[in-house]
Amino acid sequence: MYENDIMNVDDYVAIFRCYTDMTIYVLGDGKNDNELILASVLDTIHDCFDQVFKHNIERKSLINNMTGVILVIDELIDQGIIMQLDPQIILQRISSKDVAIDGSENPAPSGGLMGMFGGNQAQESNSMFSSIFASARGQVSKTLAL
Repeated sequence: MYENDIMNVDDYVAIFRCYTDMTIYVLGDGKNDNELILASVLDTIHDCFDQVFKHNIERKSLINNMTGVILVIDELIDQGIIMQLDPQIILQRISSKDVAIDGSENPAPSGGLMGMFGGNQAQESNSMFSSIFASARGQVSKTLAL
């Protein structure tokens, strides 16, 4: 089992876990949030990613499958409130849905969870990020033109 590290910065507490080529942080309000609860959130994230990526959690895998990563976090936390800490329930929920780029939910294809974390997912993620960056670039150019 990995060990979580704790760090206090200003009014925040950070629980983090280091991997070979990245670090995952969970931040909380240092005055109101309990470190043990934040560590449970990080453990749940690790357990979900560990199962999905078959014990090979690395930056490239997470970047190529960003939609699935966001789904795990979305099922875990909603507007700062911890909704679920059981990795099996989280993985079951995201395997039963497929989220389109526009955010609408559709039943998952036969590929299920593994289909969501592989194959065409990298192309969809690249397309989504390209669209977001194009929109941001347009907004910045409008702002600078004023």
